[in-house]
Amino acid sequence: MTIEITPDTIKAKNGLQPESMKVDSHYLTLLTGEASKLSPKSSGKIGFEIAQQIESRQPYLRLTSNSSAGLFSKKWLKISDIVELLNDNKEGKPFKSSLFNSLISGSSNNVSFIAAVLRCSEVGFIKPCDKNLFLHLVSDDLDNQVLLIAKLKPQPSLNSSTKPTVDKSKK
Repeated sequence: MTIEITPDTIKAKNGLQPESMKVDSHYLTLLTGEASKLSPKSSGKIGFEIAQQIESRQPYLRLTSNSSAGLFSKKWLKISDIVELLNDNKEGKPFKSSLFNSLISGSSNNVSFIAAVLRCSEVGFIKPCDKNLFLHLVSDDLDNQVLLIAKLKPQPSLNSSTKPTVDKSKK
């Protein structure tokens, strides 16, 4: 299937629009990337997007893909809500992915997928706990990482030859 991408519309030549390619006209993409799943037994990746809501100009995060074809939520999560939760857990105690239950519902995998994205180097809000692979700690660099996200600029409109990605050479 060939996909034609223009600034005004995204549509597949067969008339169908893949779910992962739908444009949300209320947001401007700041960053897209993929995060490794938390389990070393899983080889799949979780796609994510960080975007600025046009009206509020606030950054949001959402999951965009699961290379293992499992269920996940595409709900936009306000970055400030995530940071508030993490700031409430800065005391150095490990926490489970279930901390994010108040932000996202649906598949029980959603909270783990969000944790995987928050752990990836492009976001870096949390880090793994040395004692347990599935527990997390708030990153010592959380404040700087939040500032980096805040400084992101909207990516240029998509055209037929480009797709936004994370530049892994920069941090």
